[in-house]
Amino acid sequence: MARTGYRIDIERPKDSDINRERGERAVSAIFSSAVILAVPWLLIGWIGTMLDFPATGLLIGFIIGGITLSKVVPKRMVIINPEWCGYVTQDIGHNGGMVSYGPGVHASHWWEQRNAAGNYSLMVQPQPFNVGVTTMSGKVIFDGQYEYAIDLKVIDRAIGVSKAVVENGITAFIENFLTVYAADKLSKDVRSKAALEDLGSQLQTMMMDTGGTLSSIRNKYGYRTVAIIIDKVTLPEDVQQTRSAIDEAEALFEVVAKLYGLTTTELTRQIGDNTITAEAYQKMLTRAMAVSGNKTTIDVKVVEGLEGNPAGAVAATLDALKGGKK
Repeated sequence: MARTGYRIDIERPKDSDINRERGERAVSAIFSSAVILAVPWLLIGWIGTMLDFPATGLLIGFIIGGITLSKVVPKRMVIINPEWCGYVTQDIGHNGGMVSYGPGVHASHWWEQRNAAGNYSLMVQPQPFNVGVTTMSGKVIFDGQYEYAIDLKVIDRAIGVSKAVVENGITAFIENFLTVYAADKLSKDVRSKAALEDLGSQLQTMMMDTGGTLSSIRNKYGYRTVAIIIDKVTLPEDVQQTRSAIDEAEALFEVVAKLYGLTTTELTRQIGDNTITAEAYQKMLTRAMAVSGNKTTIDVKVVEGLEGNPAGAVAATLDALKGGKK
């Protein structure tokens, strides 16, 4: 069965996607760095001058300032993010608001509180699903997967949100969508090629809907759904076993007809006018099963019910397969 669904083309996240006062932070980082370097340099240099060692004092002060600067800058004044990673700080100097950073090296205020957990991955996360829905003629199973990722533009909304919350929300959307989609259709129609193409088209519409459920999940939790793929649509296992048994019975009926040089129509007619008796059909069916490699044994009492009943020929074969297996 062909796959269907829709995947949004996503670009590599860029820091430029985020609104942030970059110039202000660059000035703050440069000024703070200058202060950290200058204070020990001038202070110890002055002490050295008082002790009649001005050059030595300036050198020691410069070394201390440089070491301090190398320790403070990476931890307090620069944000370093690998590719496909984001970061969020809390700017306690501006009403405690959250500040987002994308991939790359960026200046920050030294007073911004940093997340101890580190960077947030912006990579796409796959999640499989298995959803059973009811059609007008029975239940069908949709197997597939969806893919989601933190949206850098609203990464601050993902802080404190567990993946389970997001996954439950997306799965609930898929279950509701498929339930409504299949409610007015027969199971065979849901599994048809045309239905799968229509399903893919509808998924595209739902995923691009800026006012829909998936958009709400993104706006509320900061996670964007980038793909929903249906890998296969199948019948439940018990129904599939019944369907397979019916197919096998029909196939054996055709084998019986071919072994005796008849068409299925001719075989049905001869059963109907008793030209072929129940006992004769039982022998023919046993031979057909031996030729096809089916090791099921046949109970003749089951097959006797088809005598004079052409409409029950395949049904009797099915009963034989079900009742005669040992």
